[in-house]
Amino acid sequence: MKYSDYFKDLSAGSKKQTEIVINGYTDTLPATLIRGRENGKSILITTGMHSGEYPGIPATLTAAERIDPEKVSGRIMMIHCLNPSGFRERTDNYVPEDGKNMNRIFPSDNTGTPADRIVSFVSKELLPETDFVLDLHSGGQSERLTDHLYFPAEGQAAEESLKTASFLNFPYLTASYSRGGEVGYAGNILGIPGLLLERGHSGYCLPEWTENMTEDILTVLTALGVLPGTLRQNQSHTVFRKAVYAESDTEGLWYPYIQENENVRRGQILGEVRNFRNEILQTVSAEGDGIVLYFTPGLSVRPGWPLVAYGLSEKLTE
Repeated sequence: MKYSDYFKDLSAGSKKQTEIVINGYTDTLPATLIRGRENGKSILITTGMHSGEYPGIPATLTAAERIDPEKVSGRIMMIHCLNPSGFRERTDNYVPEDGKNMNRIFPSDNTGTPADRIVSFVSKELLPETDFVLDLHSGGQSERLTDHLYFPAEGQAAEESLKTASFLNFPYLTASYSRGGEVGYAGNILGIPGLLLERGHSGYCLPEWTENMTEDILTVLTALGVLPGTLRQNQSHTVFRKAVYAESDTEGLWYPYIQENENVRRGQILGEVRNFRNEILQTVSAEGDGIVLYFTPGLSVRPGWPLVAYGLSEKLTE
């Protein structure tokens, strides 16, 4: 079913909870549909793609309860958990049936594994009829981060996304050139503006993170004219036009020498990967001055696992 099909039997000024069925996938996706009294933009809000990143899940549930559909202009689809089996099994970033990270495989193939089917459904059935996509994340069990967000870096979607982001209370706004994630694929390939928000870390779900993310949802909807109200732009954020994402080259023991939100300097050693003989296998050094957005505090790493990400501030701060 296409995005618009879910709203055909929903009267104006109403909302309902539902379970989305995906062809060939045994689980269902819990969702709330809201159809406003007036016409307007079609919004897609997702969370739980990385099933161990929790604050966005209760935030969407709370936001759905607080929104009065009589005051909405447009349509809102909130999917409260894109990875329900991962949520049950606490697999953190992956779909347990196939071990795939959904935010790395957009747009995927609907004849593949469960992760492929979910991603294909979102990319082919929902996104083409969406005017804005909001994807909620946080730091998983082995990830500490400072609050930040990502916006598509290319085309018209970049300008519209960054404008919307400017109303949010995030210290760091980071351009994303990704084409394999939901927001990156939507913005950098399809030209649909959107944001990926990161709040909270370490696999926790603290009430203040959930409340802040609930306010993020309502602020975005207000900025887009879907909810009524006036907003003031946040003038205290930093825009990173480039970020560095360091990954492990090998299996080993990771020793980070930084913390989230820490200033780093070009050439600074950010951490080392060692073996059980305590021999250095990999040294990660900063490619430029910047701010640590997130890092892995866990000891065990394998090839391709994230170690640290930092936004580069050299001549790129607005």
